[in-house]
Amino acid sequence: MGDFIVAKELARYSRSQKSEVRSQKSEVRSQKSAVRSQKSEVRSQLKIGD
Repeated sequence: MGDFIVAKELARYSRSQKSEVRSQKSEVRSQKSAVRSQKSEVRSQLKIGD
């Protein structure tokens, strides 16, 4: 019985870890796109400066 409870806890833990990793990945993706838009903004400002 104890082993079953441990297995259930492990399954729940790995599930929460997976969702955590997923949310971190999406956060990294949004940060990358933010960096990209900032780069293009800097480029357009440099063009204006010429």
